[in-house]
Amino acid sequence: IYMSETHYQMLKYLCVGGVVVAINVSVLYSLTEFLRIYYLISAALAFCVAFLVSFFLQKSFTFKDASTDRVASQMALYLSLQLANLCANMVLLYALVEYLGIWYILAELIVGLVLAIATFIISRRFIFVRQTSDAI
Repeated sequence: IYMSETHYQMLKYLCVGGVVVAINVSVLYSLTEFLRIYYLISAALAFCVAFLVSFFLQKSFTFKDASTDRVASQMALYLSLQLANLCANMVLLYALVEYLGIWYILAELIVGLVLAIATFIISRRFIFVRQTSDAI
């Protein structure tokens, strides 16, 4: 089956997202259940681990960006995007549940899909942009 580069990147983006969700939940569970760390602290630590895994997998695997000179700025932009997603997720989830009466799990799936697409586009166009060579 033929896929355009964009569709192939989107598929990879979603697969990495699935891996990152599994890592997030695993770290949260492990820290809380085995190390007896308070669940909100565990959640914050799990977010940090998941963020780092997500950033480096998206950068290297999804977008094939091997540059090292822009890592700090890309990471700052990616973190800002993830924090904006968190805010958008809460607002949209609340709206779908409270105003439209959608079951919160279905609402989260809808919001997650919409935000995943938006985040992919923003990541591709603004964060992991391929640099063109200035060579003549």
